[in-house]
Amino acid sequence: METKALFFDIDGTLVNQKGEFSASARRALKQAKDKGHKLLLSTGRNFAQIHPQLIDFGFDGYVCAAGAYVKCDGRLIYHKTMREEELKPLTDFLLAHDTMVGLQVEDGSYITPRGLEQIKEGFQKLGVPRENMDSVLGGVHIVDNFDQVKGVEKLFYNWADITVAELADQTSDYFLVQPASFGDIMDQYSGEIAIRGITKARGMEKALDYYGIDRESSVGFGDAFNDLEMMEYAGVGVAMGNARDEVKRAADYVTDHIDRDGIAKALEKLELI
Repeated sequence: METKALFFDIDGTLVNQKGEFSASARRALKQAKDKGHKLLLSTGRNFAQIHPQLIDFGFDGYVCAAGAYVKCDGRLIYHKTMREEELKPLTDFLLAHDTMVGLQVEDGSYITPRGLEQIKEGFQKLGVPRENMDSVLGGVHIVDNFDQVKGVEKLFYNWADITVAELADQTSDYFLVQPASFGDIMDQYSGEIAIRGITKARGMEKALDYYGIDRESSVGFGDAFNDLEMMEYAGVGVAMGNARDEVKRAADYVTDHIDRDGIAKALEKLELI
């Protein structure tokens, strides 16, 4: 049987808004792994933010920070970080506009005391469950300023005073500005910023090279804007039933909603279990 590499987004794909990793998804993933397929997470989160329940499950590899960090079989095989001379003007601009900013690095996320206050207040207003808030804030470090933070892979921001599109127009071409992964609970004033050209597709390429698996033998599962490149790069792109319309249009197959056994149904449909 041909070994395939299966790449799974986390938020909205494997884990729902309540922070639940469903029993049906667990069973299906274990069946796929028992058949010899490689299972990898492909997420905008940094490695330190991955749910402990997912780490404990035993994935073969991790594409983190939307492609900037790739770890396979416990080995870090790729790591791309932002140039400081590009990053500082961007963070200075966002902080000057009283925007909540978080810098993602390998060991967690760095925010200011004001940023921590903003994100807690914002999530409470949105009605985000405490357990999911704790997951998002996992591995968070509080710093007075960002000058001391090195090795930044990606950043996220919330509740800016300009839209994602407007910020993209005002930002250096070095960066790629996208809407937030939590698109179902965030508005157009929240987003994620990565190095242009560093996407989940780039991370997938590095992982596939490591395992010696052809691109055509990869399957990507996702729901958000930062999954678009994964949908297009994978041999088969699978959008969740709860995915954004743009992701569904880019996918080869649309499965059911995350809370209606979407992962298990897709793996069965594709004869991976």
